[in-house]
Amino acid sequence: MNVLELLKSKGIAAKKASSTKGGEWWSACPGCGGDDRFHVWPDQNGGMGSYWCRGCGKSGDRTQFLIDFDGKSYPEACAALDITLEKDAYQAPKFKPRTKKPAAAPPDPVPAPDPLSDLWLERAEKLTAWAQAHLAKNKKQLEWLKKRGIKKGTIEKFRLGWNPGKNGKDLFRPREKWGLPAELKENGRKKVLWIPRGLVIPWIKDGRVRRIRIRRPDGDPRYYVIPGSDMGVMIIGDRMRAYIVLEAELDAMLCWQIAGDLAGVVGLGSTRPPDPAAAEVLRRTAVILLAHDYDAAGQKALEWWRINFPRGEHWPVPAGGDPGEAYQAGVDIRAWISAGLPSAWRVGQSLLGSNDKEAPQKTPGESAGAPAGILELAELLKKHPVTIHNTPERTRIRQGQRWARENWGVSKRISELVYMTPAVFEYLAGHPEVVITGGNVFYEGSRVQGFKGERKII
Repeated sequence: MNVLELLKSKGIAAKKASSTKGGEWWSACPGCGGDDRFHVWPDQNGGMGSYWCRGCGKSGDRTQFLIDFDGKSYPEACAALDITLEKDAYQAPKFKPRTKKPAAAPPDPVPAPDPLSDLWLERAEKLTAWAQAHLAKNKKQLEWLKKRGIKKGTIEKFRLGWNPGKNGKDLFRPREKWGLPAELKENGRKKVLWIPRGLVIPWIKDGRVRRIRIRRPDGDPRYYVIPGSDMGVMIIGDRMRAYIVLEAELDAMLCWQIAGDLAGVVGLGSTRPPDPAAAEVLRRTAVILLAHDYDAAGQKALEWWRINFPRGEHWPVPAGGDPGEAYQAGVDIRAWISAGLPSAWRVGQSLLGSNDKEAPQKTPGESAGAPAGILELAELLKKHPVTIHNTPERTRIRQGQRWARENWGVSKRISELVYMTPAVFEYLAGHPEVVITGGNVFYEGSRVQGFKGERKII
């Protein structure tokens, strides 16, 4: 059985959506439901097929299908599909027992506290404030940040700091002082908490310092996270139409500072995939620019993104390995980000304006052509069998596939108005109806020239 047949065996009917690459089929996901989020390519893997769900992100071949949706182990999935495994390939390896010298008796076990306990949060706040005060007096580090484009306002907003250590050496504190459980070395002595010298990069969420990452001036590792930190992903910008995905949090701050009115920023902190909160934000957005560092790890991470977020566009910096290096090389960071956005989005700035105080400021106002765009969309919806569907996750266009092929120009124009015209996008996002047609485009509470209401379109 191939993937399409396995899907059918679960009572899920798939519809053919495309004939390219041997054909593509869409259906509900056996795991997370939906309507057309589950994609199947029956011709791949020698005719056995492959799948990917843009809802839950699961993907793979037919054996992985049984693992994901039937809870089978890999050997069980192979047996169900009559796939013969090599003898003993999946037996647990045997190891000779290793003798160890008896260690010192450990202390009475202490239950592990919440990594974000009140004590940890209190210590993190004190360290952050202390480091902030030291950075304000450290001309060398301030100059280093300035060369990377990080300005004073950004330093203050994100509460960057400097840990000078004690007498030029790293700090060491009892783990219990931070509410962390005791750990023992091989010799039976207690481990201490290492707080190295370096640039302190806190992650602040809901007004609390929830993570402290330190960029060391030298040595390995270059970046160190204080144990007990919340490892959530840094997201800057709420419900933006576009997000740029970066590895380093300093680069995320730089891009927000210069172009935060054009796109939100996701700072992963490494090459890892996004956590569920960040993944949900990215699934709702129209444009994803993937700006991983230009190195082997960054290129490898792109493979995961291509499978799980196919809308993501690889958008490396034109010089250097990351935005900080590109800035030092003279790259216009704002122009680089803007070039990755649809041209219709570049008509002006939002009411926020640039976060970079040295960038040219523009007078806030209504986006160019906003009323005309809404009127044009209304006329197209009246004349053609197309509707707009609003859900909490996203705004979607509903149209017949055959009609779209036969009326490609009209279909493309509707997509441009809905997704690439700022005024129309904002207008639809605030529409009270779930299904928008030519008959209910205009609604009470909206303000479009020539119509009633109070809502301002920007």
